[in-house]
Amino acid sequence: MNIYEKDYILGMWIICMPGIRDWMGTITRPDNDSTKPWNLDYRFRYYADDKVWESKARKKFFRVHIDTNEKEDDVISHMNKVVKNFMDAGFGTEMEFHEIKGDAEKMMKVCQTSKYLHMKQGKDAEEYLKKLKKES
Repeated sequence: MNIYEKDYILGMWIICMPGIRDWMGTITRPDNDSTKPWNLDYRFRYYADDKVWESKARKKFFRVHIDTNEKEDDVISHMNKVVKNFMDAGFGTEMEFHEIKGDAEKMMKVCQTSKYLHMKQGKDAEEYLKKLKKES
């Protein structure tokens, strides 16, 4: 999942069944342009090992456009219902929601408090990306 510098990030949701699988979704609006639809980018991850980085986990990524004129808090409310339905269906046992309502920099600060997000930043991120490029 990619977050771009000019994106407006509404929020991020994470559902986890520790040791088995997780789901993560982020609602963004490109270029912070209110005339564009919201994007819900989400992914399913099925664990194959206990590694955070360089894992053999299977991941499936998706994007849905949400064309609505609803207020931000209403969009969040609807997404909370979707997440609750996942939880009620047994997909996960733990959930986190991070309200961002800002840019990528704000998202990085907010998400550093997450139990489930493992982000690489700065020099660590640069070195990791270089390693991935060499391997591909």
